[in-house]
Amino acid sequence: ALGIPCITTDLANNAIHAINNESILVANNQMEMLQAIQNLMNNEPLRNEIGNLGRNYIQSHFSWQESTKLMLHLIHKSTKSETIY
Repeated sequence: ALGIPCITTDLANNAIHAINNESILVANNQMEMLQAIQNLMNNEPLRNEIGNLGRNYIQSHFSWQESTKLMLHLIHKSTKSETIY
């Protein structure tokens, strides 16, 4: 997450569930993609906002720490162990 605004499709966004026009831009055809690119190129505040909110979203939902917590939870659940180290 470098703070660079991202444009994706609904299909790809299904994996991360980012919010369109907030932390990511979603474009599902050539015209929407062109419009999204032009909007970012011509609007520096929007470019900065989408980039920063996108970075924050990814860091808060997909950090190593969050991924590790989820993995440990799944291991614990699957083994029904009382203690996971």
